[in-house]
Amino acid sequence: MQTQGQWNDSTYVVRCIPLKKAIVALARCLLVIIVHVLTTGEVYQDFGPTYHDKRDRLQIVHRTVCRLEK
Repeated sequence: MQTQGQWNDSTYVVRCIPLKKAIVALARCLLVIIVHVLTTGEVYQDFGPTYHDKRDRLQIVHRTVCRLEK
């Protein structure tokens, strides 16, 4: 089940880079998660829709500029 924030993060990747690269990037993210869950046996926990915004404030500027350019 996807939350609104997760959907927005995915559509951000699709809007800012070409479609084929976005598909590969999202597929790689999913593959890394799957491999991690299968090898460690841990349950997947999503960090939430604001994880990246809190982690690095410079990325907010980059994302905002990208959104404004489109």
